[in-house]
Amino acid sequence: MNINGIKLVLAVADEIITTQIKNKEASIMAWFNTNQGFVGAVLSVLTIVLSVIAIWISIATGRKQNKISLFEKRSEAFSAIYSISNHFPACFSLYGMGLKTITTKIL
Repeated sequence: MNINGIKLVLAVADEIITTQIKNKEASIMAWFNTNQGFVGAVLSVLTIVLSVIAIWISIATGRKQNKISLFEKRSEAFSAIYSISNHFPACFSLYGMGLKTITTKIL
């Protein structure tokens, strides 16, 4: 085979491959055109699922932030009671309340 023969074979092969690709694209486009309702339904369900996931993530984030805020407030209260009990231990011992009793009521 000479160079012109190889070029001819490559050109024919390229034409065949291009035709097959165009046929595949045409069949895919035809399928989407005939099944518009199905594709629309699938996209709608996908949108609903993604919306539910987004709502769930926002609720979970809010709950986590609330827990962190509550923990910080409890920590401040515990620190205040602990410092008071260290400075005035007699006040708590008069009423029969130790630091453990007070902190369990707060926490």
